[in-house]
Amino acid sequence: MNHLFIVFFFLFIVCESHAQPGRVRTNDEKVQSVRLKIDGNAERPAVLQKGEQLELSFDYIDPVVHRFTYRVDLLTFDGKITDELFDSEYIRQTEEQIPLDDAEPSEFTRTHYMHYRLTLPNTDAVPFLSGNYRITVCEESDDADEPRTVFTADFGILDVKATVGITVSTDTDIDRNRSHQQVSVKTLLRNVSVTDAEREIRLLVFQNRRFDNFVTAPAPSYIYNGQLEWKHCQALIFTAGNEYRRFEIISSDHPGMGVDHVSKDGDWRDHHLMTDEKRKNYVFYEERNGIFVPRTDWEGDAELTADYVRVHFQLLSPEIPGAECLLQGLWTPAESIAPYRLKYNELTQAYEGTFLLKTGYYDYQYVFRSPNGAVKPSLVEGDFFQTENEYMTLLYHRPLGSRYWQLIGHSVLSFRQ
Repeated sequence: MNHLFIVFFFLFIVCESHAQPGRVRTNDEKVQSVRLKIDGNAERPAVLQKGEQLELSFDYIDPVVHRFTYRVDLLTFDGKITDELFDSEYIRQTEEQIPLDDAEPSEFTRTHYMHYRLTLPNTDAVPFLSGNYRITVCEESDDADEPRTVFTADFGILDVKATVGITVSTDTDIDRNRSHQQVSVKTLLRNVSVTDAEREIRLLVFQNRRFDNFVTAPAPSYIYNGQLEWKHCQALIFTAGNEYRRFEIISSDHPGMGVDHVSKDGDWRDHHLMTDEKRKNYVFYEERNGIFVPRTDWEGDAELTADYVRVHFQLLSPEIPGAECLLQGLWTPAESIAPYRLKYNELTQAYEGTFLLKTGYYDYQYVFRSPNGAVKPSLVEGDFFQTENEYMTLLYHRPLGSRYWQLIGHSVLSFRQ
């Protein structure tokens, strides 16, 4: 247990120091349901290829249109806005703060909100270098000298210069068919000259696109004839976890899958989920590795007709001293002014939390975060080698003398034993 704790702590420190496509940080509790789509597909990673279009959408819980603007910045590898390139070297844009004009009001909902969309590239902004980028959405006000940052969303632009292959095995270097999965990666470079792979190449490996346990791989195990290979690499051994829990709310008035009952409080609808417990065994069912999809029983666009309800979570568990209990899914921001944190209730002997969520389908799991930042789902979800997990790689290249990291390779594999 202590060994695993140290591993998680190390991975957290590594994860915090890099830019991560798909990562969202919110500074306003009225911002809800931030989604990134590639060519209309919200289930794809936030990595844009030539000829494709990125759509960023979000809800703002207020029926009044706000004066939102956005800007697009190239990031350094450690997730900061670059100061090594001028804006004109990586993006063509009409102005520094671009108005976000695409806003529509919700329809037939008790909770009134505005739904905002922007797409890239567009007539105002065309990023053209490969690498990691950040969209910063701000609100302008007559009472403030500077725009207020509302949230940020990171994405990547891929210039394919490498083929990346992933293999996964439950026969790992620390156990066999027990609680881990080991990733191996082989890349074939295309017209890319690498003099010093340890300095020029960075490989990131994600499990289910989580930001709390992804790995920056060490130097390749083998380098030959334009191929880089990471094999029998202990840094690429992941705890296997368990399948995500799930629920679905289609109607704000009636319970859906995983909902025990619905109560009413004025105009609010409260959906109380079935009580969750610690998992002692592997649980098999089809889920979608943390995704959220808006759904409703109304006709029309669910982005506009799906209502917001209060969803109550309860996890029966002894209290774990010194650790925070959080919900984790692709829909929970990496950092938020209103985090998805559950509090311990001594009377019910359970972790409990109530959150405003848009009706739809949700995958989620419970994770515990220690004061030093280490995150562990295993405490209640367990680790089982049979678990279906998605593994994603991002391959970066910064030639010696270059001023930015290029994103040159990307692959995704869904693995089930």
